[in-house]
Amino acid sequence: MRWRLALILATLVRGISYADDAPPSGPVRGGESAAPPVASPAAPAPTVTLAPTWTPEQAADAVLTTVKASDDAALKALALKNDPDPWLVADELIRRTEFDAADAFAKAAPRVDVERLPAYVASRRAKSDDVAGRARFAAASAAQAAGKFGEALDALGPADSGSMDDVIGIRLAMSRGVSLASLVRFEASAAVFLAAGEAAERLGWLFRADRSFDQSGSAAHRNSAFVIARDMWTRSLSISELRGDEARAASTLGNIGVAHYALGDYAKALLAYERALAAKDALGDKAGAADT
Repeated sequence: MRWRLALILATLVRGISYADDAPPSGPVRGGESAAPPVASPAAPAPTVTLAPTWTPEQAADAVLTTVKASDDAALKALALKNDPDPWLVADELIRRTEFDAADAFAKAAPRVDVERLPAYVASRRAKSDDVAGRARFAAASAAQAAGKFGEALDALGPADSGSMDDVIGIRLAMSRGVSLASLVRFEASAAVFLAAGEAAERLGWLFRADRSFDQSGSAAHRNSAFVIARDMWTRSLSISELRGDEARAASTLGNIGVAHYALGDYAKALLAYERALAAKDALGDKAGAADT
């Protein structure tokens, strides 16, 4: 049926892991980056060319370059980018103990996604970095990349082996959710993603809160827990709308329609589908509209 096809397509597009959650590498130094900012010898200050596929580590290098050069315009251009995730860029600067640069970056381009990032950076100044947590995350990511999800869970350690009051704690939880879902442990995966989403929401990391609630809904749906799926996708939708992510909101409305349909709430399903269709039409998403 059409709604089944829409769900399959949504799952294929969204997936259960994120490109910016690749194993963290060390800081990118001179000569190691494919696209580092380079200063001309004749120029008074370095210029930064935004690369479309920079890692958080490369973006952090660029931030340090612009801060050192007092190039506010270039710093703002970097801070305006949502890819890589600005919270991950700030976290990389925190890892390097470059707190002043992290603070400048967090404040350079105010918007809802980073509204609470300056406070988060300030809160990390007096705290020790979770080196062990970063190592566990890197090991789990490597195991996941090799398709060894059981080993990934072993690398992450017990479920209560860390708090979720910082960026790395939330990334560890989401990594656990990915592995559990890949092992067809959908109920546990949904619960972990829910906890990660609530932690990210408390922190103000709205991008990850949105993704976590979405993945909790996806895991719940795969477990035929349709009420939970509906509720999780509804929470995801509210954050997408808060963030102004119209495309994601439209997609999530379609998933909410799927949940209502599975529950037999056909009138509500139709309403959700109609809202999704209108949103996709407004965005010019002809393929998405056709699938709704």
